[in-house]
Amino acid sequence: MQSKVSQEEKNLAIHAAETASELMMSKRPKLVESKAHLADLVTELDREIEIVVRTILKTSGYEILGEEFGGDKTLAKRTWVIDPIDGTLNYISGSKLFGFNLALMENQEVLLGVTYLPALDERYVSIKGEGLKYNGELLPKLAVERDPFLPLVVNENDYLSGKYHPTRNLGAASVELAWTARGIHQATAYEKATPWDVAPGILFNLEMGNVVQSRTTEGSIYWDSVIIGSPSHVKIFQEL
Repeated sequence: MQSKVSQEEKNLAIHAAETASELMMSKRPKLVESKAHLADLVTELDREIEIVVRTILKTSGYEILGEEFGGDKTLAKRTWVIDPIDGTLNYISGSKLFGFNLALMENQEVLLGVTYLPALDERYVSIKGEGLKYNGELLPKLAVERDPFLPLVVNENDYLSGKYHPTRNLGAASVELAWTARGIHQATAYEKATPWDVAPGILFNLEMGNVVQSRTTEGSIYWDSVIIGSPSHVKIFQEL
C-alpha cells in the first residue's frame, strides 16, 4: 500500500522538529506570561519557535494550525499542527519533561506524527500504517496484556484519578503519549484535548496497537476528552 505521506513531507517535518529542538536547547526564556490560567504559560520562545517552524512548513503550501498563532481548526484540508513547546511550565522550571509536537492531518486523520523530547534525547516519528520509530529504530507492537501495576496518566482533578491504578501527571502530553505508546504507562486520559497536544501521540499509540476513544458520546478525540491506551484498560475506564 502506498504511503499517504511523501518523503519530502517527512523530511520537512523532521527538519522542523530538529530546528525547534535546537532553539529550545540553545536559549532560555526571558518573558513568561499566563494565558487561560496560572499554570497555562507562554514565553517569547514559544512564539519564536512557532514562527520559525511555520516558515519552514509554509513551503508545502498546506494549512497550518499552531497553539500560539491559531489557524484553520476544521482539519479538513491537509494541515500542519504545531505545538512549539509542549510542557512550557516544565521547560521554564528546569524539568526535562518537555517537547516539540508536529502532526500532518487531513480529514480529521493524523497521517504523520513527530515528537522530539530534546532534553531526554528521544525522537518519535510515525507515518500512518508504518509503525513507530524511536530514535530511528522501529518499535515492536505492544503486547495485548500489560503489567497491572503500570500507571494511568491523568490530571489530578480527573474522576479517574486514584481508581484501580496508580496515577501520574507529567505536565507534558508529548512525553505522556510517547511513553504510553512505548508501554511505560497503561493509558493516558485527558478531560480536554487539543490537536497540538495529542495528534502525534494518538498516531503513535494507534500504530503500537493501543486504542483511542472519546470519553463522551459525541466528542472529538482531538478537541474533547479522550482516553488512549491498552484495549483492556480503555474499556475499563470507559465504563466508569
